[in-house]
Amino acid sequence: MLRNKKMITKKKKSKPKCKGHYWTIKADPERLKDFIKRTQVSVKAWRARNPEKVRAQRIVFVAVRNGSLIRQQCFCGKKRTEAHHEDYTQCLNVVWLCKRHHAEADKLRRNGVKRYPHLSTCK
Repeated sequence: MLRNKKMITKKKKSKPKCKGHYWTIKADPERLKDFIKRTQVSVKAWRARNPEKVRAQRIVFVAVRNGSLIRQQCFCGKKRTEAHHEDYTQCLNVVWLCKRHHAEADKLRRNGVKRYPHLSTCK
């Protein structure tokens, strides 16, 4: 019975609704500054290592904002999609995939598969 009471009291404490360690970092200003600095450094390093990806992503972002490129649905029917580049030299040649299928396509690409018609469908 005591165990149940302890569990009930834990549930009554106000916790942030979002998961992750960000909320514990946000509570401490010094840890938050350090977290932001490390994140900025890692993003800056990734951008320095991948200039062709950054360029392609930026061109797609601007094209979508201007209306010259229209966001499409994923083949599974989801409307919230991301642009997937099969070739970063052809910046506006993208496949619109949901987050799940984009992750699968990137994984297949890293394994050397060029085309991926066999992606599983969302449920």
